[in-house]
Amino acid sequence: MAKSRSDSSRYPSRYSPKVDEDGFAWVTGRQYIIELICESKARKERKDLPRAFYDLPEWQEFYQSQINNRSLGKLIETHGIDKIISFLRENRHIMSLRPKWVHDKLQEYKYTSPHRPDNDKQSDHNFEKKERFGTNNNKSSIISKLEELE
Repeated sequence: MAKSRSDSSRYPSRYSPKVDEDGFAWVTGRQYIIELICESKARKERKDLPRAFYDLPEWQEFYQSQINNRSLGKLIETHGIDKIISFLRENRHIMSLRPKWVHDKLQEYKYTSPHRPDNDKQSDHNFEKKERFGTNNNKSSIISKLEELE
């Protein structure tokens, strides 16, 4: 768990007590996946997950067994962290990545990563022209109406 975002710790944690000056905590992909699994387990058991829940006696054994799971390492190598995270967000009932049926469902899962436009293709955006991004509030105040009348 890191106080600042880095290449290895790039996923936001809701449970790490080590927060940066902006109030964010950063964890590795493996830790983030296990946080999602613990959230599913807590939801099913109708429990709350406090900050640093992984140090509590009731969660410590489960957290350690999940994070040290060999099959998680194989899944990460095969599918990638982002695909597993997306899969777990859509399948909130999964409380472990050990069962074979979870591996099969993950294999069948269609993941489309967020794509970026190719640099070779012509973009629809004109970066030479300056644009103003204001609010969607088109209502005029009394003062602005008076200023328009002048």
